[in-house]
Amino acid sequence: MKKYITKQSSIKGAGKGLFTNAFFKKGEVIGLAHVDDQPASEIGRNHNHNEKNPTANNIKEGNKRYLIASRNLKPGEEITTNYRMQPELEQPEDFMRKGGSVLKMPNKKNSKGYSRSL
Repeated sequence: MKKYITKQSSIKGAGKGLFTNAFFKKGEVIGLAHVDDQPASEIGRNHNHNEKNPTANNIKEGNKRYLIASRNLKPGEEITTNYRMQPELEQPEDFMRKGGSVLKMPNKKNSKGYSRSL
């Protein structure tokens, strides 16, 4: 059984989100998110932004970024990170300057590897 699933996000305007499908202990690796600043998996494409209470942290090792549970997580919780902790990736205000919305991001990868939505 996969330890995470993609489904409709609970974040208004976000579209899809990544959710736990199993328990994760604080500090446990959820999975590989980015390689060379590009989404490398379902994890990288579908985790959303939460600046106040992210459920996961980003850990960069070389050219790879992994998501790590920031606290104990139970099945059904949305996996979110604070995008501002990934300075090499496009930030919400960068996307706004290009005419986008902070609530609705592109459904596909872009040249900077921005995860799909906020």
